[in-house]
Amino acid sequence: MENRQTVLIVDDIADNLNIVADLLIRENINVLLAQSGKEALATTTKLLPDLVLLDIMMPEMDGFEVCRQFGDNYQTKDIPVIFLTAIGESENILKGFELGAVDFISKPFFEPELIARVKTHLTLTRMRKEKEEANIILEQKVNERTAQLRTLNKELNAEVKERKLIADELKKNNKELEKAKTKAEESNRLKTAFLNNVSHEIRTPMNGIIGFTQFLSMPDLTDNQRDEYIEVITTSTDKLLGIVDEIIYISKIQAGVEKTKNNTVNVNDLLLELGNYYKPVAEKKSLDILWYSELENGLATINTDFAKLKQTLTILIENAFKFTQKGKIEFGYKKSDGFIEFFVKDTGIGIDSKMHHKIFQNFRQVEETSTRDYGGLGLGLSISKAYVELLGGKIWIESEINKGATFYFTIPYRPVDDIK
Repeated sequence: MENRQTVLIVDDIADNLNIVADLLIRENINVLLAQSGKEALATTTKLLPDLVLLDIMMPEMDGFEVCRQFGDNYQTKDIPVIFLTAIGESENILKGFELGAVDFISKPFFEPELIARVKTHLTLTRMRKEKEEANIILEQKVNERTAQLRTLNKELNAEVKERKLIADELKKNNKELEKAKTKAEESNRLKTAFLNNVSHEIRTPMNGIIGFTQFLSMPDLTDNQRDEYIEVITTSTDKLLGIVDEIIYISKIQAGVEKTKNNTVNVNDLLLELGNYYKPVAEKKSLDILWYSELENGLATINTDFAKLKQTLTILIENAFKFTQKGKIEFGYKKSDGFIEFFVKDTGIGIDSKMHHKIFQNFRQVEETSTRDYGGLGLGLSISKAYVELLGGKIWIESEINKGATFYFTIPYRPVDDIK
């Protein structure tokens, strides 16, 4: 059974404490109560809550000072704080965020909104703690494995001295062990980087949704500002859904449950659909976009998995837009030796030849530091590779730094008339 999470409610008015406490208790959430800033600080020295609902206007010590002292204490600095206050001025909201608050809820509050926000931040807190615990376990396993490898190396070295006749074999084993160790460490490093990147990629749109939703409640908001904030929320929501979709795709692929479902597909119509869809995107970035169809419509109708073919082309075209700031993007196909060979070409930043064999691996990105200029989880190309192989083809790249990139992939050419 999952442990119940705890929320500390801080308000100098007892009625307010009781109202919020009753709401949270009905949601199976533990509550701690404090009627002053000093009492709140004293409470957290004994019990660490998962979330703090903090009033601003309190005697002796206001909510801002309490939040600041939470941030200065290593034990409480990671506890998320939501200000529960009647104050709605922009400067107070900004000050709260600068002090480390994660959200604001204005009084009088809308009960479903308060519960939803509390549950959202409790979920994020639980995810953070689970990630930290997973990292500790992972580090312990790496240390244990490293210790095992060191012990094994010592034993092998002793064996080399004792058995000169098998020295060559032992050296070979050592090299294989080192390669396995390096591969394991590289895999762990990539997965750790991926988990960190997932956290960052999820937090970015989530912060946009939460922050700008709060701004929508400001009374002096103009129509233009409201439209702008709604656009940010919509974009952030779409990005969040895209992240979830990529994780689902790669999970199904790794679990071996992803199958093909063949349909009748006209590749000319598919290219036309994609071209018309991405024309506005190209115009917005001042890029030219061109697409090419080699076969006549009668010969362009084939039997394949429409969803996987479209998803593969979409991923490659999206990548081209992401890494291209000027010039053009081209895509199309030609028939070649019983296959249809598709291509997506751009005039973007290009990819070093040393990375060509790595970019299709899971969690792999050309840039892997926290200061990457381009977002994403690093799953798109590995999903594309898996889909192309499920369809019976292969995928590859031709590219040089600052000279753009061209991705190619093939699928079997199975005309509908031939199948019939």
